[in-house]
This record gives sequence, C-alpha cells and structure tokens, in this order.
Amino acid sequence: MENHWNPETPAHPDDRQRHRSPSRRGQVQLPSPVPHPRPALQTPAYPAAPAPRLGGTFRAHRPWPTLEIGGERVELAWHGPNHSPDNIYIHFPDHDTLMFIDVVNAGWIPIYNLNLSDDVIGYTGAPAIALDYPWTHLISGHLGRVATREDVAMHQQYIADIEASSREALASVNPGPIFQHYGDNV
Repeated sequence: MENHWNPETPAHPDDRQRHRSPSRRGQVQLPSPVPHPRPALQTPAYPAAPAPRLGGTFRAHRPWPTLEIGGERVELAWHGPNHSPDNIYIHFPDHDTLMFIDVVNAGWIPIYNLNLSDDVIGYTGAPAIALDYPWTHLISGHLGRVATREDVAMHQQYIADIEASSREALASVNPGPIFQHYGDNV
C-alpha cells in the first residue's frame, strides 16, 4: 500500500509536536508520520536527505536563483536573517504573489517574542523588503487567508507602536531601585 502525503498531517517530527490534537480522553494524540512526497532538506533530524545543490551556499548566489518549474518562474531571495536565519522570499512574478513565511500573520498580531524570531532587527525590517516586491497576494503561512499589502502595513504599524512604547517606558523608568531590591536575575 503506497502512502500519499496528506497536507493535514505534518511530515516532520517537529511539526507533529506542534500540531497536536486532543483525543476523546483529553490526552494528546500525535498523528502517525506520513512520508513527504519529496526528500526533506538535510537537517539533523534527517541527515541522509539530499541537500539542494546550487554550487556553494544560497547566500553566495547573486543574482538570486530563478527556478523554472512546469513553465512557471519562481524567484528565490535571501535578504538576511529575520524570523530565522534561513527564511527566504519566494516570488511568483507571473502570479502577482510573494511567499514569505512567519513574519506577517494575516489578520493577527505576532505571537510572543515576535513570532519566536531569531533576529529581531531583521524581523522588524523584513516587511519593508517584502513591500519592495511587486505583488498583490502574500502567502504568509499558518493562517487560513492570503495577506494583502494592507496587512503588511498594519503589521509595520503594530511593530512601530511596540518600539515607540518600549523606548518611552525605558526612558521613564529608573530600574536601579528594582535591581537593588531584587538583586541579580540569574
């Protein structure tokens, strides 16, 4: 019996942990792994999987690679770390679409720690880079709808409000007495 990939069932062990669903008895049931239709990228969890070959590192490629798949153009670009060190911009110019995952959450605010970002400065600057691309539709991941340029602008305003409020709070609070009272936080 051949296994087929089911988009509702995560194929990576980390994804299975994140997509837990409660059972009837209130315990957590993890879905059984379903093989992905293509080999996964090489990771510590899958060391034998073949890594894509671009002739050196992806970062070394300028201009960025453009793929032709089934007659469709797909432009790949890495503009530095943001949500994660390897998060890239995937542009579908013939479809007026950009795919950029885990930075802008269409219709939602970022979850704690700015979507668990590895690079806060890169994360806060990434939406401006996304807006430099010509697109109408943004595939931003995890949510049920496609984002718009207005979603990106709202995200930028939300982050700007957090930055301004943080600067104001840091300028108006003297942390010295708090540190003296509570001591080192180790």
